[in-house]
Amino acid sequence: IFAPGLAWGQTTPDKTEKKIEGDASILTNYVWHGLTQTKRNPSIQTSLFYNLGANLKLGAWGSNVSYYGRSKANELLKLIADITFPITPNFSMGITFSDNHYFEADDRDGTTLGIDFDTFGYNFLIEMEGNWQGTVSKTRYYAVRRVWDVFTKWKWDNQIGYTMFETLNATNYFDVRSGIGISTGVVFWELALTFTNDNTAFEPAADY
Repeated sequence: IFAPGLAWGQTTPDKTEKKIEGDASILTNYVWHGLTQTKRNPSIQTSLFYNLGANLKLGAWGSNVSYYGRSKANELLKLIADITFPITPNFSMGITFSDNHYFEADDRDGTTLGIDFDTFGYNFLIEMEGNWQGTVSKTRYYAVRRVWDVFTKWKWDNQIGYTMFETLNATNYFDVRSGIGISTGVVFWELALTFTNDNTAFEPAADY
């Protein structure tokens, strides 16, 4: 999830330098894998993590949600464990597991397992979803992301992803996201555009 936000942190003076960190974000539209999760309405998101040493962190992430159709889901809470393996100065691997809980619509509950690789500025992601959009379908998501420094202080963030359905009779699709942003103090501002190659399959959730 990529979003503008306000971040804070607190350190404790022990040998592992444990750290509590979090952020808060306000979005005009919460888009996940090319599909709106809030009916193109605003979203408020927040997270809180506790770092157990340099490479492992545990925490929670939450957002309001709203879906087309009969779903009554209005809040999403993810309980997350994230571990990073720095292998070489130019290559690292991360594993993220999240237990996803939807309030007022527990039929959407499920788990997500993600494995990502960072090398020479590129991030490659493989993500396995256990209950895609409440359909009880398994999906795999492949993505590559790159952030470039432009205009000295600006960040140009680009990602292309591909969703594959394993047990749902639906068409696999690509999604693209491009955003440009800048930090002012502890606040990061970003303007982003998302696009999917098959808007009609998930209309109107897949609109620009």
